[in-house]
Amino acid sequence: MKDLDVFKFPKSLSSLAMFVYDPQKGDYVCRLAGEMVNISHPTHLKNSMLSEVYEKDLACKIRNHWDQAFKIQRALCVTAHLEHPIEELYSWRFILPLYDEAKSGKVILSLSVYDYDAAYYHDRYNNKKYQIHELSMDDIERQGA
Repeated sequence: MKDLDVFKFPKSLSSLAMFVYDPQKGDYVCRLAGEMVNISHPTHLKNSMLSEVYEKDLACKIRNHWDQAFKIQRALCVTAHLEHPIEELYSWRFILPLYDEAKSGKVILSLSVYDYDAAYYHDRYNNKKYQIHELSMDDIERQGA
């Protein structure tokens, strides 16, 4: 984790978010949120807890999925369908579970990809349906080949 320098990914910075698990709060806290990620949420993400960003049931579901990603040591791909009366609008979040330098703290690095203008649509249509997919290292390597 110490060697991870998000500035080595300049084109992706606006789409990156980093959440750190805070055991005292029992929740993940956002420590980095790129511009595209921020505008796709109704609240400012940086320093917000997962439970402050999402309604209770969804925050619990996300937290459980992230915890599971650490247990099974796999990346996750989350697809979200934004409900819109005319268009099919999707976004993807690639969730990578990492540990801090001491290997004691859990860190989630998330890359969000939108096939629509997140700033425009999220203000008007905020109902999303999520689907989770597990990705093994083999899956990731096949995608890169």
